[in-house]
Amino acid sequence: MRDINTVNGYCGAYCFHDQITSQSYELGENFLEKEVYLNINLVSKLIGSVVKAYTGVEAIKISTLLLGVAPPFGTIFGVAGIIVGSTQVGRGFYQWYDAVFNTPWTTSRSYEEQLNEDWNEWFRNAGPF
Repeated sequence: MRDINTVNGYCGAYCFHDQITSQSYELGENFLEKEVYLNINLVSKLIGSVVKAYTGVEAIKISTLLLGVAPPFGTIFGVAGIIVGSTQVGRGFYQWYDAVFNTPWTTSRSYEEQLNEDWNEWFRNAGPF
């Protein structure tokens, strides 16, 4: 066992400042610096893609009910709703594809850094529009 406490030049009774101590200290710093975190932007994109696809499917379901109600306005609103809902489903699938294949799954930025810097992107990704 080696004491690698190097604060203020102090070391324990069995500590020797040599190459092994220096390399052990450097290795410990490398472990602390090279932490890997889950990319929260990826998670928000995945959640947002499901929300967008779901709202699109719901819009299509409601719009198909309008097709037969009170022509011609029901038909016009029904067709418009199907188009908008289909577009929303497409946006959800595209965002899912982008999250899975184009966004890195891990990052070296801590969760605290991601939380402080990326909250605006999370709202943009997770929102239905």
